[in-house]
Amino acid sequence: MTTENKIKYFENREDWRKWLMDNFETSCEIWFVFPYKSSGKKGILYNDAVEEALCFDWIDSTTKPLDKDHKIQRFTPRNPKSTYSQANKERLK
Repeated sequence: MTTENKIKYFENREDWRKWLMDNFETSCEIWFVFPYKSSGKKGILYNDAVEEALCFDWIDSTTKPLDKDHKIQRFTPRNPKSTYSQANKERLK
């Protein structure tokens, strides 16, 4: 896996899925840009992003503020030895 530290904005769920299809085996992380609800900016919904990630056995973790309108959330491949969170177990049903 590469060790890049990418911050990326996706306009729609399909673009996120395409990135995952192209990169899930070679990337070790991505920092996904989400707009704050209060910003009024468009973006993929958190739950939709997590559902797509789970299809490729990727999970979300750390969140950090990016600017006044956006936050970034880290997505990485799930460690095969780890267990899914309860929320992700529900999403996978």
